[in-house]
Amino acid sequence: MAWIDIAKAFANRLKMVPNIGIVHDYIAETDEAPNSTKWNAMYVSGGQVRFWTISRTPTAIQWKLSEDDDKVYVGRGIAEIHGHVSYMPGGRSEHQAAELFDKVVEAFRDADRTLGGAINTHSLPEVLDVDPVVNFEGVTCHQLVIRIAYEVIKVVTVTEEDLAEPVITVGQSFQASKIAQGLVDFITPRITAVTTKVRVSRHTRRDLSEIYPANPRTDCDRVTFVLENDETGPSVAQAGYTSEFTVQGSFWIQLRQTPGQDHHKRLSNVVDVINACFLGHFQPGNLTGIEGLTIYTSVPTVSNLYPDQQHDFEDPAMRISIARIQIQIKGRTRTLPTPP
Repeated sequence: MAWIDIAKAFANRLKMVPNIGIVHDYIAETDEAPNSTKWNAMYVSGGQVRFWTISRTPTAIQWKLSEDDDKVYVGRGIAEIHGHVSYMPGGRSEHQAAELFDKVVEAFRDADRTLGGAINTHSLPEVLDVDPVVNFEGVTCHQLVIRIAYEVIKVVTVTEEDLAEPVITVGQSFQASKIAQGLVDFITPRITAVTTKVRVSRHTRRDLSEIYPANPRTDCDRVTFVLENDETGPSVAQAGYTSEFTVQGSFWIQLRQTPGQDHHKRLSNVVDVINACFLGHFQPGNLTGIEGLTIYTSVPTVSNLYPDQQHDFEDPAMRISIARIQIQIKGRTRTLPTPP
């Protein structure tokens, strides 16, 4: 999204405030004389100076690669909003200006933080300056200056050839990535009431409680399986080569919160649903179809609930409930000897 579109989105939010006056999505300046027709068209509303300007500072967005997804860049910029309202003697204009300024701050505090989809989110308004009296081109005015940081997301296009890279390997076992994908395929249809976004992480041994999702609005709710350990015992020659193995990993659950929900109850319910998938006679076809895998058992070892993840901008619609279910798969693999 170009800055001109983001500035228009900020301007549209300002225009939702009653009696806001004239809103410019740029720094509005003119060489016309005060009270001239063009000057009044730029700055005067309802017979008094009442206008707003929007600018960006610094001039460039600062980008960084997301820790969660190496295809996503997160950019941040700062919008600065200046407002002027004519001063009138007797204190009446001061009260009116204060009420208007409060409504402007509330408009950015309480409403949709995406500004209608123009950005990913924005910070709470920071009031930089409230001047009871300033001089604007010979007119005494009240002034408000607020600063709002905003965030945008850029997703890098990935080709099918790029996605065809090997998924993951941990240790020496060729079964690890197949087992991880088999577990994901097994639970996916069983938790559709929760989410259809179930995946195997392309990274191993990751603590997702410390990594904020690249874009919770599109990524969450989701369940991610992360491989953590893979041990293979010595091979034994017995009608082929048989090895004992242990694969350990975790299902990480990340749910985007809706303000007002019972977040703890919702997260606990999802943990119970996933744990239930591994109780009883655990012999899913997703694993029995793996060549060479002969005997295996699965145990959900530990379930943990973590403190909420919060966005830096304190957006209540971007808070994440997070839990972890550790899974251990033990079994035996059999490899037939290579013919001479």
